[in-house]
Amino acid sequence: MRRQRPRFRTSAFVIFAPILVSTSGCSEAETITLKCEAPSEMTLVYEGDDTGTLTVTQSSGAFSLPASLERRESEVDGELIKATGIRANGAVSAIMPDKAAIEACIKSKVSGELLEDADVVFTTALGCSASVPMGTEPVGINANVEIAVLEQPDAYVFITRTYDEPTSLAGGKIELSSMPPPQCVVAE
Repeated sequence: MRRQRPRFRTSAFVIFAPILVSTSGCSEAETITLKCEAPSEMTLVYEGDDTGTLTVTQSSGAFSLPASLERRESEVDGELIKATGIRANGAVSAIMPDKAAIEACIKSKVSGELLEDADVVFTTALGCSASVPMGTEPVGINANVEIAVLEQPDAYVFITRTYDEPTSLAGGKIELSSMPPPQCVVAE
């Protein structure tokens, strides 16, 4: 029986979604800026209203994605709880860890039947991506960014980047997720 690749996403925004009342529908454009530190410095800027653009800037470059914004609020035990969620997804070109070096790293760490296990390849790729050199040219990826802000200024940010170019390794694609998640705050 084939196991599914683990999804480490625990979006607090999604957890609260069933009990909150949506307040989206406003047509007022705004800018939301997040500053992230560990494991690497990064700035995320959302511009728009219910739909807009999310720009991610880090030391290796920047990319922009179409995005959506949703605000929710609810009263729990007499306290007003507000949540903001931003989701962005799309194809972009970005400087990434060298894919061939990640594949070589995986093959040096995993062998036999484990090399045929997509979960093992996925997990090993995460570790290898931190130790291989960055590529010199932008490559095609699909980027997915999920942001949840429940208690300002803290923000939960989860980023997944999947190389467009397939791999011969189990799973067929190299996917890098932000594990551990970056430490981010909403900038005033």
